Amino acid sequence: MTDMREQTSENSVLTKKDLKKAYFNWHMWAESCHSFERMQGMALCRAFCNPLEKLYGDDTEGLKRALKRENQLFNTEALIGASVAGAALSMEESMMGEPEDEKDEAITSVKVGLMGPIAGIGDALNWTVLKPIFLGIACDMALKGSWVGALIAVIFAVALYYEGSAMFHLGYNLGKSTFAKLLGSSIFQKVILLAGAMGLFMMGALGASYVSLATPPLEISISGQDPIILQEAIDSIVPGLLPLGAIFGIRALMKKTNNFGIICLIIIGICLLGSFAGIF
Repeated sequence: MTDMREQTSENSVLTKKDLKKAYFNWHMWAESCHSFERMQGMALCRAFCNPLEKLYGDDTEGLKRALKRENQLFNTEALIGASVAGAALSMEESMMGEPEDEKDEAITSVKVGLMGPIAGIGDALNWTVLKPIFLGIACDMALKGSWVGALIAVIFAVALYYEGSAMFHLGYNLGKSTFAKLLGSSIFQKVILLAGAMGLFMMGALGASYVSLATPPLEISISGQDPIILQEAIDSIVPGLLPLGAIFGIRALMKKTNNFGIICLIIIGICLLGSFAGIF
């Protein structure tokens, strides 16, 4: 029988050992198995494998759906952003027994809605401020022949690990207490709606940043007036209209097929044809 001192709370199924193992797997894989399709989704799924197996037990179909849910697109800063992973795991536990559709919507909306803002905080603090300061000192001392430089680098890496661990547990504890109270209330639906809206906003921002599409410098001549440059005219109507159209086009393809290889081949084919025709 599990020692009650190992439990994170009286009603928890997951123990502190489970949470430590989940964070260890997240920390090890978060920055090492990126893909353009799911970013850190595979790392999050790997981190949740053991906890989800414990939660679902013999319910293999529920486990499959949960793993697919956690293997969706996810991208955040891996340390402070670990709080989002902890909150998602807390929701997986606290929503056991709820309809699967509600779990899909709630957990995905919270992850997508929080991953962007939290990543901004983590990137600014850890990688823009702390990393240059501490590793700059370490490199300077190492160049002068001091072994303390290497020690500082090791201590910094260890400190970051425990920072991420603390944030993971914080997200788990806050997520558990907060969302358990919201279950069954009208506030919970508002939280889902707000998180979903924020997630759509972040996905739009990511789409505008990563998708680049423009026409060549085509000019439309009108007698007695300066020529109209097609791309400038499009941008004056709706900036980023062509990238937006490309995103909606890809979305339409995804409704037709879930084979991402075929979708990529179709996109490459359209790009090649458009390039040869002088459209792109």
